[in-house]
Amino acid sequence: MAVTPPKGDGGAPVTPIRRKPEWLRKAYDRYPRRKQPLEVAALLDAVIDRNGISDDLRAFDLLLRWPEIVGDRLASRARPTGLFKRVLWLRVTSSAWMHELSLLKPGLLNAVRAASGTPPLVDDLKFHLGQRKDADIDDPLAAVERIRLARRAPHPRLVPVAARGDDRARIEREADTVEDPELRELVRRVRVRHDR
Repeated sequence: MAVTPPKGDGGAPVTPIRRKPEWLRKAYDRYPRRKQPLEVAALLDAVIDRNGISDDLRAFDLLLRWPEIVGDRLASRARPTGLFKRVLWLRVTSSAWMHELSLLKPGLLNAVRAASGTPPLVDDLKFHLGQRKDADIDDPLAAVERIRLARRAPHPRLVPVAARGDDRARIEREADTVEDPELRELVRRVRVRHDR
């Protein structure tokens, strides 16, 4: 049985849709597959190199291994808060420790360079008290520090408990001994409010 092609609006036959040959209909593989299996370490190295994040990962490794690199004593008093343009910024607990670390700077810099691997990640150390105001957006360690400070929970506000019953009656009696009426009312109000 012969099939006649349908006719268009003008009565002319519509040309049938031509399909691609089978060899052209292969699915496009965006990520070409390898014939041999790869080790996970080699695959991770390739992903890290392709995305250009090897220096950032080395900086995070410095942050994670900081107590191991400088020792627990120094790590409790100085912590890395930024790495920008090959300068490692360290937040120090006090000005006395800032002076102490400035004297220990050459040895500390050698330890950090040895821990960061080759090529060296750090050329200089800078110390600061409090938060850095000039932290750069491209600084990976400063971003971690901002997240750490944002996660720090605020101190809960203490709500005073008012005195009741016998304690309130005792506070009222004791406040009545004050001669000045304005001071008496102030003492009564504060003591009842805080139960003291």
